[in-house]
Amino acid sequence: INAEYMGTPSECLFFFDLKMLFITFVFLCIQIVKSDWIAVFIADSDAEKLKDLYYQEPLNGQDLSGKVLSADHMTVAFNPDNYTSYSKWFGAPCVLRTLAYGHDQHAQAVSVHLDKGPDGLQSTNSYPHMTISVQGKNPYTAKYSNDLWRRLAESGNVQFELDSFGHPTQLLSANQGILQLDDFEEYAAEIAIVNKTQGETWNGIFCGYQYWNGTNCNFP
Repeated sequence: INAEYMGTPSECLFFFDLKMLFITFVFLCIQIVKSDWIAVFIADSDAEKLKDLYYQEPLNGQDLSGKVLSADHMTVAFNPDNYTSYSKWFGAPCVLRTLAYGHDQHAQAVSVHLDKGPDGLQSTNSYPHMTISVQGKNPYTAKYSNDLWRRLAESGNVQFELDSFGHPTQLLSANQGILQLDDFEEYAAEIAIVNKTQGETWNGIFCGYQYWNGTNCNFP
């Protein structure tokens, strides 16, 4: 008899368990990799309203219309070490309030304040915002929006009243001007601030980006 040895039932079960353990491990790793940023999201329909209200052709005639982003979230944290401590709040209702709009030739974004949300939930960005469009080429990717507002503040183009967390809660003044030269010195540009204090509020939901479906947070 020339049969191939397949192992005892207990050996087969052991290797099956190892295979399933490996598959589970890979699945969890994929989920962790995907779970790299969390945010307060607004519904897709509201995001479209926000873009209708604020989108402008950037200065110097540059057309970013092909790089308009979803404009549907205020980032809370990117790749946080304590992801599970945040996930307990997934699905919680929040309210964002518009403070100001600004752009240079590389990005445009609205500054927002988290008016309502779970106790202790705050953005890790110094200038919470919702990005509308970006140039898209490094370093002018979506994360540049935070630098845009930082540069505006450091240049004196905007002045904010800050809350107890050090986040802008009210726009005090806004002027056009030249951004200070810093890490982005090659691309220093004029800045335009419009609709200084519209004060719209946006109902949102706190969620991990891979669980957001445009309306709800589908966190298991």
